[in-house]
Amino acid sequence: MPKHDNATPSNLPREQALDWFAREQLGTLAPHEQRERDAWLARDPANEREYRSLQQVWHVADHLPKDEMRAIMDSPDHGARRITRRHLLMGTGATFAAVAAGAWVSRPMWAESPVFTQRLLTARGERKQVELPDGSRLDLNTDTELSIAFYESHRSVDLLRGEALFAVHADKNRPFAVEAGSTQVLVTGTQFNVRRQADEVTVAVREGSVQLSTGPWWRRERALLRAGQLSSALHNSLVQFDKDRVEAMTAWQQGRIVFRDVPLSLVASELSRYLAQPVRVTDPRVAKLRISGTLSIEEPTAALAILPDIAPVKVAREADGSALLIADF
Repeated sequence: MPKHDNATPSNLPREQALDWFAREQLGTLAPHEQRERDAWLARDPANEREYRSLQQVWHVADHLPKDEMRAIMDSPDHGARRITRRHLLMGTGATFAAVAAGAWVSRPMWAESPVFTQRLLTARGERKQVELPDGSRLDLNTDTELSIAFYESHRSVDLLRGEALFAVHADKNRPFAVEAGSTQVLVTGTQFNVRRQADEVTVAVREGSVQLSTGPWWRRERALLRAGQLSSALHNSLVQFDKDRVEAMTAWQQGRIVFRDVPLSLVASELSRYLAQPVRVTDPRVAKLRISGTLSIEEPTAALAILPDIAPVKVAREADGSALLIADF
């Protein structure tokens, strides 16, 4: 891949992303170069973020004809150019290109300064409700971390871990995006729940609709979710579930966990999110037991204590304070 001698460490991923992006649009990447690009994208989250920014702008902008793009890239003039709508911005050093849409040329998306930022955290077992300056409301579930950045042109939330219910104030001129790893939820105004756990991101829509996308830029999957629909993004692919799962997934806002014919291993994992010490299941027979019911997360310790009433198990306390579910059959 070309080197960018004039790039500083802070903007090097941006310049590399622009170079890969331009050649991708032209279709000039040889197979070995495609593998190099894929490895570069997977190497650093910053690389993926820059590529994603280009994707968002590309969807808004008019596509530059390929013959025009090639003419610009083949030009011997590598000096910086100021260009208008439907043209590319060329940088110094190796080829440096990005699609521009209207004001993006004069104020790049990644150079726009936020007008509001906030970082929110909840501890294990804690829930919190926060009102945002635009009238939107966030309900954070247990052990959740996210960062918020509002700009004049768009609103963005980065969900680092955990779960949150979003009630977004409608503003068609300032779309609202939730980023969770390689998954993005894009809306103007609606109510939806996003949960990020390990490599899986699950989205459930209560009201309105959202545009869900996941995977790396060059092979993203997309789905439009409407009220009552739920989808899970795992390993860069989307799987949709039935309507009943939406109500179960958002029950935490009312202080409940709802289980409908699920294995006890999943129940233990869910309860562990709200307890200081985890609930463990080591016996495969116990792990496979399927139960249905509702447990309160207002008193998660009490919820653990009533498990023997709804499943043939005993709760054994370990020396480290954790709980072990053992067979009682």
